[in-house]
Parts: sequence; structure tokens; C-alpha cells
Amino acid sequence: MKKSKHRLYVGVDVHKTTHKAAIIPLDLLEGSENEWKAVKPFSLGNNKDDFERLDAAIRDRISDADEVIISVDHTGGHYSEPLVGFLQNRGYKVYYLEAKAVKAARERLLDQENKTDTIDSISIAYLLYLRDIHGLSFRISASPADLYSKGAVLRSLILQRLQFVKIVTQAENRLHQLLISVFPEGESKYFKTLLPIIDKYPTPKDILGSNQLSCFRKLKTKDRNHILNLATNTIGIQNDLYRQLIKDIALLRKEATEKVKAITQIIEIEVESHPHVAILLSFPCMGKINTATIISVIKDIKRWPDKKKLKKALGVYCNTRQSGEKQGKYRMGKEGNREARRALFLVCFSCIRRSMPDNDFRDYYLRQVLRGKPKLKALVSTMGKLAEIIYHCLKTEEAYQYQGRYKATC
Repeated sequence: MKKSKHRLYVGVDVHKTTHKAAIIPLDLLEGSENEWKAVKPFSLGNNKDDFERLDAAIRDRISDADEVIISVDHTGGHYSEPLVGFLQNRGYKVYYLEAKAVKAARERLLDQENKTDTIDSISIAYLLYLRDIHGLSFRISASPADLYSKGAVLRSLILQRLQFVKIVTQAENRLHQLLISVFPEGESKYFKTLLPIIDKYPTPKDILGSNQLSCFRKLKTKDRNHILNLATNTIGIQNDLYRQLIKDIALLRKEATEKVKAITQIIEIEVESHPHVAILLSFPCMGKINTATIISVIKDIKRWPDKKKLKKALGVYCNTRQSGEKQGKYRMGKEGNREARRALFLVCFSCIRRSMPDNDFRDYYLRQVLRGKPKLKALVSTMGKLAEIIYHCLKTEEAYQYQGRYKATC
């Protein structure tokens, strides 16, 4: 179904300090192609005066804010928020647009191989016009830009948490390597036990001089004696440089671990008030962090007209390659949110374990395997099924319940 046209289309190419805004009237878009392609966008600094200048330029061409539609590319992340907030406060409808949509418009619709800020801003405005004419999404968000939303906040918190989780992992990997040099026996048998100790006692010599590790009361007597015995007879090298490295990395890991705990607590508090949280937590093995990750993509289920678009946003969809009589090949698509894809993987991987109670996802996985599908592909298919059931439950506002409909019959 075709949508009503707007009198003015505005495309904004976002950058850190300077944006490009192309303002194209409807009559120009419906006229000669050379005319609207020749529009000269103007530069906007990230300040109120320039935002006011954009507002004045728009108001000069319209009588009401409903006559204009504005879209910004979302590649800048938080860079676009001051401008979007300003335009929304002035009563304009502002939409986000994916970077790949701008690229497709530039190369296929405008026949432009070059990439410039001017071409991108015009492409964004032109896509808005095509969206009105044909009623297609063109990767433009189905709802206005959602500043201050719970989903946007959770997205930032999740990314921040992942950064500290990565630091913890990298620090532990480095500590494995260093402890193999200075205390191989302890690294082999007591690495997890030594982690809270080595920031104070990084080498066997330090451990032996620690008064029998008496300051660590949580250590079992048996483990304490064994560690001391291993430290006495170690074949590890004694190097003061390694000693300082181990100490510094252990402290870095401890600080990052505390950050992860603090951010996790904030996420768990923030996600509690979201309307979708109760339904998502009804799924087995979901957990609050995975729930928050999925909510950061979905935000509001009303934004999604069908399950296919949601699956693509969550990163669990297939691309098909088929030509002539050659059988088509199915491959996992590369688009979508990586963190959400990872969350779905973790949920499904936990659900298919034998120790888990009966659930539709283990049934679906086992049925795919029995039909001859490789285990990894079966797991990916299960992730897609999980996304579909999430969509259904959120649309119907019903909690997940085990149905048993995917149980293998043979």
C-alpha cells in the first residue's frame, strides 16, 4: 500500500563533529533527475546555532512539521543523538537508516561509485521519498528514532560489559602463559585457586614467604598444603620482570572483574522494568543478561511487522544462492546484531544439554540431527526457531510453555 507523500525530505549524514544535511522538496524529486541530484547540502556543526539554522531552513519551506520527514544514518551511534533530540523536540519525525541502505541507494539507485558526504545525504533523502512512494522499508526504522529508550540504554551497557569481559579473558590467557613459566605445577592443577592470590603472591617464592597463605581463609587446608608443597619443588624460572608482569595483569583482571559485576547489577536492575522481560525470562536458560541483550535489539515488539525482519535483526537468517539447475546453497547471513546472535547461541546451547528438562529447543535440535543435519547447522536452525517463538510470545503477550510439538517421532 502506498503512503502519502511529504512536501520535504531531509537526509542527514552523521559524523563526530560535522554533519551534512540535504533538504529536497517533493516537486524537485518529481521533476528532473539532474535537479535533485544537484542539490547542495550544507554542513552542520554539533552545536545549537547550526541546529537552529537547519530548523530555520526547513521551516522556510513548510507550514507544518508533519509536512517534512527526516532520516539520519545510524553509523555514528551516539554522535547523532544531540541532533535527533533537537529535531524531535521541534516536532519533526526523525527516522534511523542503516549504512547498507545508504550504500545500496548510492550504488544502485543513484548509480554512484564514489562515496562522499554530499552523495550520502542526498541518498538518504531520496530513500525517504522512495519509501513514501512504494511503501517499502528500505532499511529505514519502522518507528521514530528512540532516544532515551530502555533498549538504547541496555545496548550501551551490554557493549560496555562485553569490553570488560574481554579484558578479563585476555588477562587470564596471559596469566596462563606467565604462570607456566614461573610455576607450571600450580598453573596445571590450581590455576583458578591461584587467581585471587597472585596479585599479592605472583611467584612460588612469594607464596612460600606468605606465612602459609594464612591471609586467604577460604582456601581449604588440603589445597593450601598442596600449593605450598608444589611451590617448594617447582621447576619454574625465577624472574623479577615476570613477577611484576603477573602482579600487574592480576590486578587488571581483578579490576575488570569488579566492573563486570557492577555493570551486570545495573543491567539486571534496568531490565526489570521493561514490559517484555517477564515473557523473555519464561524461556529456559535465558537469564537477565541474555534477556537484556535481546531487548536492546527488539526494544518494542510493535516495531516488527513479521518474524523474518526480527530474525534478520537478531542475526539468525539464511541467504540462498541458486542458479539454473544447480541446487541452491544456504548460508548464515552476515547482518544483524552480533551480541544478540551470541545470546541466542548461549541459550540454545544450554537448552540442548541432556541435564536440562524437556524443552522445545532440545526437541527441535535432536529432530534436525536425526534428519541428517550436521550438529552445528542444527544448532543454528534451533537459534532461528528460538527467535520465531520469541516473536510469537511477545506478539501474543504469552509466556513460553513447553508444547512438545517438535519431538522426534523415530
